[in-house]
Amino acid sequence: MLKLVNHIPLDYLSPRVYVVAEGDPQSRQRAELFESGKGGEKKHRIEIVPRTREVGQSWSSTLTRTAPKSLLASIFLLLDHRPDVILCNGPGTCVPFCLASFLLRILRIKTIRILYVESFACVKRLSVSGRILYFIADLFFVQWPHLHRLYPKSVYIPTESEDGGKITVKREGRVLITVGSYYHDDLLAAIDSPEFVRVMKELGYTGIDVQYGRGKYTPSVIQRHTAPDFEWQIDVFGLVDDLSKYIKRSSLVVGHAGAGTILETLAHRKPLIVVPNESLMNNHQIQIVSHSGGFCNPTLCGEDTADTGREDRGTDQRGSAEDDKGPSGDLSRHLW
Repeated sequence: MLKLVNHIPLDYLSPRVYVVAEGDPQSRQRAELFESGKGGEKKHRIEIVPRTREVGQSWSSTLTRTAPKSLLASIFLLLDHRPDVILCNGPGTCVPFCLASFLLRILRIKTIRILYVESFACVKRLSVSGRILYFIADLFFVQWPHLHRLYPKSVYIPTESEDGGKITVKREGRVLITVGSYYHDDLLAAIDSPEFVRVMKELGYTGIDVQYGRGKYTPSVIQRHTAPDFEWQIDVFGLVDDLSKYIKRSSLVVGHAGAGTILETLAHRKPLIVVPNESLMNNHQIQIVSHSGGFCNPTLCGEDTADTGREDRGTDQRGSAEDDKGPSGDLSRHLW
């Protein structure tokens, strides 16, 4: 969202109110960091609202417990700030706000325009938020032509790579392992071994950065293989405010197939190995990887994702479905 706002003259969006869900301090910090970089007079506020839905929360619990609280908070905030426009891009927090604004419009209290940008990760179908808000949004943007054909009311925004050129893999520098802000314990368990460290050293890399999210698995085996002379370092850390500095200093990124991770890695022209997290509910990671042939040539790890990539993209993947045994197999062989 902040990348989108960054391309809009802030004079058109003033004053600005950022809405952040409870339990998401990283988003609040990023918004503050974004605004501090703009300088000038402070023209923004950050509001915290109850989370609409937790990751993995059942729909019955969502509809009876968390969503009503979020909707009520949204109504009060809209009556307080009375915005002209709501700009949103898919997280569950935006749904109560858009529904509340639609209610205020029906009651002739305030007309608030809704601009919805569907996530780049939604390739074959809309997100749950998108399926709800498609019918009430004033402008509904999608980033894949297939969705535009399915939803003719939408506006298609083509996304193109910068130059279409290949990204060269350099067997030097550091390797970044990232799982984003949620969890991917299978990936972390796969790289948490002496064998992975040995292969990285043999390939010429000089260190490993491992970023774990909110899962239950914290890499511990790999940390014992930092060289005592500090020539080969392994750093393990949790959630960070800015992952881009680790991407910039890496020569290779191994991560989940989140849209943010993929786009930011490609923006820095870094080679990327993606391991979709198939345990997420309403998972779009497999879709984005299997349809990303126009933007990158990712290596897929996992039996099902390897098959999906071949069928949808029509291009050859390294290895075969029989060889790809998922994150628990020999992940290191995908690096050459």
